[in-house]
Amino acid sequence: FSDQVVSASSEEKYISLETPSSCPACGSPLEGSEQVIRCSGPQLECEPRAIGSLVYAFSRDALYVKGLSEKRIHQLRQEELLIMPGDLFMNATSDETNFVEKLSALDGWAQKSATNLVQSAKKVASEGVPFSKFLISLGIRFLGSGTSTLVARAYGTVDAFLAEVINVVNLEDPMEESFPTIREETDETKGIGPSLLESLTIFSQDPSLVESAQKLRRSIVVLDEKKRPNRNTDTEATNNNMDLPFSGMSIVFAGSLSGITQSKAQELAKQMGAKSTKGSVTSKTGLVVSGKRGGSKLEKALKLNI
Repeated sequence: FSDQVVSASSEEKYISLETPSSCPACGSPLEGSEQVIRCSGPQLECEPRAIGSLVYAFSRDALYVKGLSEKRIHQLRQEELLIMPGDLFMNATSDETNFVEKLSALDGWAQKSATNLVQSAKKVASEGVPFSKFLISLGIRFLGSGTSTLVARAYGTVDAFLAEVINVVNLEDPMEESFPTIREETDETKGIGPSLLESLTIFSQDPSLVESAQKLRRSIVVLDEKKRPNRNTDTEATNNNMDLPFSGMSIVFAGSLSGITQSKAQELAKQMGAKSTKGSVTSKTGLVVSGKRGGSKLEKALKLNI
C-alpha cells in the first residue's frame, strides 16, 4: 500500500468532530459536559427522545404490553396513535372497536394482531402494574428498579407521589423544597440522593411530562406499594438514643464549615442522635448549622425562625 496515493475529491463529505451546539433533531440547545451532552428541549417534542421514552416505558421492567415491539411503537407514534404511554390504554379501553380498525389498516397489521394488542393493553390496564413499575415508566433519570422501589415504599400510593409532583410549581425554591416525603433521610429513604431529587424536580417542572404521568394514572390501575416499617420507631432504638443531645432532631448543614467537611459533620450529628442530616430546610428542621456562604438554606432558616 506504500506506493498507492490516495487523493480526496473536493466533493467528498466528512463528519465534523466538533461538538454541536444544538440538538440535530429538534434544534434545542445542548447541555452537559464534553463527555456527555443532552438535548435540553421538552422531551416529548424531540422525536428521538420521545420514541426512546416510549420504548423505555413499555419495557419489561415497566408497562410491558405483549405484542408492542419497538418497531410498532415507532409506527404508532408516526400515525399519532401513541404520543404518551396513557394513549395506548385509553384507546384500548374506551374506544376499542375504532382503535382495532385503525390498527388493522396500518402496514404490517391484520385484524388478529390488532385485536391481540388491544386485549393485551386492556389486561395490563385492568390488572394493574406495581407502583414501582409506574415510576420506572416515567423515564426519570436516576429512577431505576432499585430507587423506584424506595420511592414507592416511601409514598405508598401513586396519588401521594403525584400530589407532590403537581405541587412543585407552587414552591418558592423547588430544588430545596420539593418532595418533602423523601427529602429527609430515614430508614425508608436511604439510597435516595440529591441527584434523584433534582431529576424528580426537573421532571415536575415540565408540564407535558406531568400531563403524561397524570394521563397514565387515569388510564391504568396502579397497585399500592406496602410501606416498609420504619425502624426509627423501634422502642429499643428510641430508648438507646433518647439521652443523646440531638435525639430525634433533624439537622441541616449549610455552606462551608470551618475545620470539618459536611459529610463528617453529618456523621457526628448522627452519632449524637440526629435522625436526618441532609436535604433542605423545612418547618420540621430542628437545627441549621451554617458556615460561610450558607445560601438559600440559611435564608430559609432565618425566614422560618429556626
